[in-house]
Amino acid sequence: MLISVLLSIISNISILITASYIFVKLIPKKKVYTLSVKQQLLMIGVASLTSLLLMLLAVDLPKGAIIDLRQIILVLLVYYIGPKVAIPTAILISVIRLSLGFHSSSIRTAIMYIVLGFLLPVVCKKLVKKINNKYVVLLILNAICVAATAMISYVLYDSFLVYISIYSSFLVLSSLVGILATLFIEDLLKSRSLYLDEKEQAKMDFLTGLYNKRAFTNKWQRIEVDETIATTALMLIDIDYFKGINDSYGHANGDFVLRQLAT
Repeated sequence: MLISVLLSIISNISILITASYIFVKLIPKKKVYTLSVKQQLLMIGVASLTSLLLMLLAVDLPKGAIIDLRQIILVLLVYYIGPKVAIPTAILISVIRLSLGFHSSSIRTAIMYIVLGFLLPVVCKKLVKKINNKYVVLLILNAICVAATAMISYVLYDSFLVYISIYSSFLVLSSLVGILATLFIEDLLKSRSLYLDEKEQAKMDFLTGLYNKRAFTNKWQRIEVDETIATTALMLIDIDYFKGINDSYGHANGDFVLRQLAT
């Protein structure tokens, strides 16, 4: 029994980390972006498939109840992506749960996830305004999910001690896994941000912030093969007597003039 539980937990963690990696890869490689409808649908599909796998590898409890880490998928979507993806995912999680077994426990769980799908984005928005720590926000959202799961499962247990032991352990485990998944996502996002910074800096002049010859050449090559562009205008700008500025006021002030002109 213990080995089965441990294998289910390890499988859940592996699936979650893989799904987190896919989510980050689906985000456009841009500093400022909006997800297209296709990307949103892909995320919903990946999240739903991940939830199904987590449920199939869940820990079985009495009377048809199961415990897995699918709520972390919902929490991550709410925090990082938003309600446009989180709400449809919550609805699909409910449908999948019912398809795995139609009984009182699955019906309660399905209703709970639909409620959480609409509730968590509202709570998350308020928490983000008050708490400047993503880990605390994510832990609170996870705690809400675990509390909801515990509430609908209360009727299944005759022993209050067993009930408390199961769901307090579930809260600790899911919190630790949630932090692990968040650390993984943040590391991927940081690497992605550094890559975008380096990519942008490779095209820009360090002093002025203007695009350099490499960027100009790339742009010009695209213009040359673009048949929709009939004519192109080029303007060359020169600064008269710039050497005199450097000689009279120093190169630091000359650089200041260059930056002003660039602006």
